[in-house]
Amino acid sequence: MKALNTSLVIVLALFGGESFRAKSADTNRISIARDAGQFVIRWDGNGILEKSDSPLGIWQIVTGAVSPYRIEASGKAAFYRVHNLFTLTVTKLGNGSGSVRSAPDGIFCGENCSALFPGGAVVTLTATASSGSRFAGWGGDASGIDPCEITIDASKNVVATFDLAPPPVGLANGDFEDGPEVGWEQAPGQLIYPASALGIQAASGQYVAYLGPIGGSHSAQIGQMVALPAAWPLYLHFAVWIDSQETCEVGLWDTMGLYVNGQPVIENSRLCWSDSTEGWKWGSADISLWAGQTVGIVFALSSPQFDPLGSQVVLDAIYLDNQP
Repeated sequence: MKALNTSLVIVLALFGGESFRAKSADTNRISIARDAGQFVIRWDGNGILEKSDSPLGIWQIVTGAVSPYRIEASGKAAFYRVHNLFTLTVTKLGNGSGSVRSAPDGIFCGENCSALFPGGAVVTLTATASSGSRFAGWGGDASGIDPCEITIDASKNVVATFDLAPPPVGLANGDFEDGPEVGWEQAPGQLIYPASALGIQAASGQYVAYLGPIGGSHSAQIGQMVALPAAWPLYLHFAVWIDSQETCEVGLWDTMGLYVNGQPVIENSRLCWSDSTEGWKWGSADISLWAGQTVGIVFALSSPQFDPLGSQVVLDAIYLDNQP
């Protein structure tokens, strides 16, 4: 059976008389019959029944109408038509994440990835990538980049691809001034605070990263994925403030380190009170081995779980440079 794309089917019912007739481009699509004092309209498939006082008048949806739909006979003519509905389906692909929303409403994918729209409608799809992802484009019955317009003349399938976004070249939020939500992965919880909350002055700006005992945890780490510039030599600079209560004579030392892709670049596994800096100290590490690569850079501090003492490390002003 041929499906009609738009509102091309009109039924004319002459209420109050004995005669009635149906005009249809597809008589299998819609029909009208007399049943005592009522008219019965039937139609096949997905569709919205609409009514008007004139073929050129304003068409209004008959709320709640389903086939078969019964109408009491009256003293005037009325025109009915079935407006086809088609399914628009969105499928998400790629290793990233995001959502797709339609205008008019119906699709929010996420949650609702398919919806019915009337034939002839123009639906605009807008893709929004999640943090750390990017929208890579449309496929299926759509193409190009966001947003896209789909003319509903049949059921359509659209593919939205989201990829993981490449990390920015260089450190993001290296001085922590954008706050705890930007750039850095932190564990076991938030590690970026205003320096004033720790009772100290920041090495630069207002924010610092605090690595120390948090909520009973004996380890803390902060890091991010970084696309390193292809420049040699390459150094990572940082300001560090160490306050350790560990005794240097007993072998219950803490461990502090800087790691690139899990490999130690700087590591002190015997951190104790003699390593305390009594204020800010500038440090640097040669990371030329990884220049031009995308790497994970992590600062970490850990201590034995049964150790009653501990160390605190505060970081600030982390940046890349070609000078040591």
